[in-house]
Amino acid sequence: MRCFDHAHMREVKLWTIDMLLDRKPHPIATLARLKENYIPVHVACGDGDMSYPLESYESFGERLRDAGTSTKLSFGRE
Repeated sequence: MRCFDHAHMREVKLWTIDMLLDRKPHPIATLARLKENYIPVHVACGDGDMSYPLESYESFGERLRDAGTSTKLSFGRE
């Protein structure tokens, strides 16, 4: 599927539901590749984010730091 138009909404909905229900953390080795390529990471959580709980952002930030990346987390209106 190449476009997200009205004709493909069913597929988009299924992909989104699958993504939200079947969340798995990225392996540390994969995240460490960001460090190898000197890519800094800024993880931002909005005030009204409903798709991921705050804990998932914090956990992701910890995994990024464990992988040795330069990571900044910000929450709300920081």
